[in-house]
Amino acid sequence: MNRFHLYWLMPVLFAQRADLTILVETSQLTCGKPLEISRKALKALCDKSSGSIALGTFSRLYGGQAVVWRTTPVQPLNDAEGCSQLFNQVRPICDSVYQVTLIQAIEEAISKGYSSDILVLASGKETGRGISAGELRNYAKKKGVKLYLASIGWLMNDERTQSFFKQLAGTLEGETGTLIIIDPSSPDAAERLRGFIFKVWENSGKAPRSESAAMDGGNPSGTATGGSNPKIDLEKQDGSGMPKWIWIALAAGGGVLLLVLLILLLRPKSAPPPPVNVSPAPPSTSTLPPPQPVAPPAPTLRRLIVYYPHTRQEVNLSPSTAPISIGRAPDNTIVIADNTVSSRHARLFLQGTQWYIQDLGSTNGTFVNEQRVSQHPVRIGDKIRLGAIVVQIAG
Repeated sequence: MNRFHLYWLMPVLFAQRADLTILVETSQLTCGKPLEISRKALKALCDKSSGSIALGTFSRLYGGQAVVWRTTPVQPLNDAEGCSQLFNQVRPICDSVYQVTLIQAIEEAISKGYSSDILVLASGKETGRGISAGELRNYAKKKGVKLYLASIGWLMNDERTQSFFKQLAGTLEGETGTLIIIDPSSPDAAERLRGFIFKVWENSGKAPRSESAAMDGGNPSGTATGGSNPKIDLEKQDGSGMPKWIWIALAAGGGVLLLVLLILLLRPKSAPPPPVNVSPAPPSTSTLPPPQPVAPPAPTLRRLIVYYPHTRQEVNLSPSTAPISIGRAPDNTIVIADNTVSSRHARLFLQGTQWYIQDLGSTNGTFVNEQRVSQHPVRIGDKIRLGAIVVQIAG
């Protein structure tokens, strides 16, 4: 048991962090030339920079997940072959429906916490449900995350789409160097995107080696700011760009923490005193209470079916009469990763011999067979809708 606790604590103490998180849209709106340009520009980072990245692709929601992560979770860039193969995984999905979960993908990337800088290569289209662009920016600021966005799809001339993109990038708040709009048909599209990526990399503290010319290439409509390469003191910094004394302090602190945990976990526990066996006197037949009727067993829920917009999931429940909480937060009994579902949306509970569904003050409400309820009895076959997600009681 002690060894198990140590294994569980190791990832917490030595969690990997990337210098930059990159999200690439692979929907119908970025198929063809935009994705070719994106791969070409991103491959320029390979074998030219120290540090590492986290890479994810997104389109529409698949099985409740917005992002397909291509790294586990971090990929070093000084491995030229591995880096090139990584970007080759950015392949078009070309959905027949124009659905893009842009906000949900960025929200998931912020929540993962892989890095404090996120670069998004996307069309600027958003068809998912959830928080607004302003709410997402506030969430990023709260987490200390900087967003950089490149509009690479076929909607660069759509005013409404680009206004949404500008709001998300913060250019409407006066920020510069956070947004570039690229026409995929332009002959210099790849070069302009490459220059923007290097500027983002420089802002994250990882300027590429032998690439000073790329830093000056193609200022995109005044949105990407220039700058000289920062000088790195090799005596005071390691490959990640952080001073060595910080890593020494972290290692020393981690060692002290491990020592304290080992002392606590391996400390011998005093044995409890042996129980005293006292034989109870046999009850007198004249004082025995009359037999009580046996109550019927309480009903249990054994199976639920969760219907997502594009898939379904069967959930087998342990035979128990304990309440079942449903919501987006990870501490619920049933976790539904959909932004139309509140963190703690509803709960199923047993009262007597009847199961009930109770709304917990959710934003989008709880419905039983399309009738909005605050608390309502349910039985096998009933369909409970939480936001856009339907949960059916199957047994």
